[in-house]
Amino acid sequence: MNVKELLERLPEPAIAIFKQQDVIAGSLNEGVTLGEAYTTRRILSELYRTMREWEIKTLKRIVISFGSRPFDASALEKASRHDALSGAELRLGLLQLRRRGILFALSKSWGETLLLLPEDSFAIWQSLLCDDGFEKPAASESADPENGGYFGIAWNLLLLLRYCSEFEVTLTGKGTIAKQHLAGLLKRLTLKEEQLRPFGLSYEHEAFYPAHIAVLLETAFRLGLLYIDNKTLAVNRQAVAHMLDVSNERIHAMLYRCWRGLYRPEALWLEHALVWLEGREAGAMQTVSALRSWLADNRIVPAAEEDAAWEILDGWLEAMADLGWLELFAQPDGGTGIVTQVSGEATARNANADSDDGTKAGKEPERMLYVQPDFELLVPSGASYADIWQLTAISETVRVDRNIGVLRLTKDRLLQARHLGIVRDMQESLLFLRSRAYYGLPDNVETTLLQWASQQADSAEKKLHHTKTMKNNVSLVLSASPENFILESEAVHCGSFLFHKEPSVFNVDSSLPDPNEFVPDIRRIPAMWVKQYRPYHASTCKELLRQAMEWKTYVRMDVEGTERHIVPTAIVEESGEWKLRGREAEHVVMLTPDQWHAVQIMLPGCSPS
Repeated sequence: MNVKELLERLPEPAIAIFKQQDVIAGSLNEGVTLGEAYTTRRILSELYRTMREWEIKTLKRIVISFGSRPFDASALEKASRHDALSGAELRLGLLQLRRRGILFALSKSWGETLLLLPEDSFAIWQSLLCDDGFEKPAASESADPENGGYFGIAWNLLLLLRYCSEFEVTLTGKGTIAKQHLAGLLKRLTLKEEQLRPFGLSYEHEAFYPAHIAVLLETAFRLGLLYIDNKTLAVNRQAVAHMLDVSNERIHAMLYRCWRGLYRPEALWLEHALVWLEGREAGAMQTVSALRSWLADNRIVPAAEEDAAWEILDGWLEAMADLGWLELFAQPDGGTGIVTQVSGEATARNANADSDDGTKAGKEPERMLYVQPDFELLVPSGASYADIWQLTAISETVRVDRNIGVLRLTKDRLLQARHLGIVRDMQESLLFLRSRAYYGLPDNVETTLLQWASQQADSAEKKLHHTKTMKNNVSLVLSASPENFILESEAVHCGSFLFHKEPSVFNVDSSLPDPNEFVPDIRRIPAMWVKQYRPYHASTCKELLRQAMEWKTYVRMDVEGTERHIVPTAIVEESGEWKLRGREAEHVVMLTPDQWHAVQIMLPGCSPS
């Protein structure tokens, strides 16, 4: 759940408590909404600087151990057993984080209470609380600025849309596409199911749709590029035209935002890795070793599990590269460099850009392909997707590697494009190729295209075996008017086809805890136990320690002249004597009363610092 959803379910009295904080009140006075304040790095950074030590420690443990997934207080206490954090500090930390609006309480219908950090604030808190691990790249390590990144999912999305524009892709009674069209897509698409296997995706009709086709269909529906019309997949011509009229960077940002809406790593440590990568500046070089070190140093991946985790991570990074979200480079030292193509902030910025920002209207066509004598077209990454879209109409896609696409001109495809009204005639295709080819067209290619253009096309068109099932007069020319389709962040939620979000079984707890309830029986003990660091009789000391155990807080002790902070866990009595068993950081300690001099219960918020 995100911040906006959670805030909308809280009553005004709870909201008013959040607004009492100086940082939040100041932001609201600047015109920022409450939801924006809790998802803006600058504002959360200011809020972070006002937090007490136990709040910071509690929140860091939540971020590392649970991320933005629901948890209960007992699971948090278990996860914190090796932290320098007492149970009392955890309880007070949770209380204050809820009253700050950072953490929310949820309850299931059967009464179980869970706590949650909102999804859209997780990345910010991760970057604020966990060592960044960001390595400033040397000049020689920087990515090539001329490199256009990987094609990834974008080219295959165009192939899917092209197929749906040429054929009547009907739905069966079960809601799946007809098997003949599934086979047709499998033949035409270059992305393969095994490339998405590391993501472990779950969706409707998993037994029927391979993962790559499911993702492409879902992406097309969420972006409003496809819709269902009379049990047939229909292409939204205006939406496609508008998408192709914006920059490649913005297209990638929209596609990635859509991808993140349907994909969340099952393993929390892998989600941490993904969020860490999203926090890098797009286009900046990073290394796999830096990512591994960050995961290990913050104990997100335990030392005993590192070997297995790094193997999974390597396969996952390759899959991310196959989709075009990042690039991988071999480094001179034998390591692997990473360049992310989309960052979290850049994705939001580009996906939410005004409709005329980044458009290519009025720009001169750019050279973007190499035409080979064998009729193959080589398209390097960075080429305009509008031009690639046109190429998919007049040529067959042979293969798409990460940074180069290979197509082949064929007479059938050129005639089909004319038949469908995508081009007026063969001459138009010839002019398009001339304007986009870096070194013009080889003589044999130009001569052949001119011959095809001069021939009568009727007989050739009759030989097209799939004419009967092909849509007639379906023109997806780039001049289609996009006025009524604006790609904003809401466009990601146009519709869902296979990846349906499960309805929430949680209710948001509308009440906030009263800070006075933190230690309700504090007035039943001598105030000096909490306020003063001093010696006590052994019997009094035993009662003091039992009280500390009840509150799950630590005591400050002068042990043989050294001040130590110990969390009491048991009073061990034997042979008329007693000892204190406790936890000091990650170690278990055993002390006898004659070993310490002064003692004090350290209760967060009550004991003097």
